[in-house]
Formats: sequence, C-alpha cells, structure tokens
Amino acid sequence: MADDPLRNLVERIKQTINGDGALITNGEISQCNECDSRIPFWYHALLRNRFTIDQIDGEVVGIKVLCGNHSVSLAYKPDMEWSVEKGWGECDLLVSGNSGTSFRLIELTKANSE
Repeated sequence: MADDPLRNLVERIKQTINGDGALITNGEISQCNECDSRIPFWYHALLRNRFTIDQIDGEVVGIKVLCGNHSVSLAYKPDMEWSVEKGWGECDLLVSGNSGTSFRLIELTKANSE
C-alpha cells in the first residue's frame, strides 16, 4: 500500500542510510555495571562501513569493531578514518576510554573506488 505510514517510514530510513550525507551520532562512554567489562565503553551498531570520530571531550583509548566471525581492535588516533571490510557483514562498534568522555561518530558515505 503506497500510503502505509510504516512502509513510508522504513523507506525514508533506508534512503537516509544509503544516501550521500554523513550519519552523525553523539556518543558518551560510560561504565556498564551489568557487563563483564571493567573498561568503560560506548556501543553502536554501525550502519555504514566507513567512520571517523571527532569532537572528543575526554579520552578515547581504543576502538573495537565486531562483525559476525570477525573482530578487530584499533588504537584511537585523532583525525583518522576507519573502514570495515564489506564482506564482514553487519558490525558493531565499541569505543573505550574514560567514563564520561563524549564524542561524535560520523559514518561516512562509500569511497569513490567502491
């Protein structure tokens, strides 16, 4: 049905994810009391395979990308862009650092060579 509000919403979300603009999410690292991890972190399900982090207030120590059977731990470096292999499928991002650290995650559009 063309005028189905739910279908229209889903279509707009897909267009945003696959669009040309960057997807920006504000993040804040916090201690998880229900988790096994003693290291404070922030969790996000990535919508794109390229991202960067900026506008940090506090300290980001590391980044971990979890994708099905693949995972990679990365040291954080300012002004760096990261890419996840396309074949790895859907991925989650863990950003670790000092509790209370805030930042901006920017999911980037596909590179011209893709």
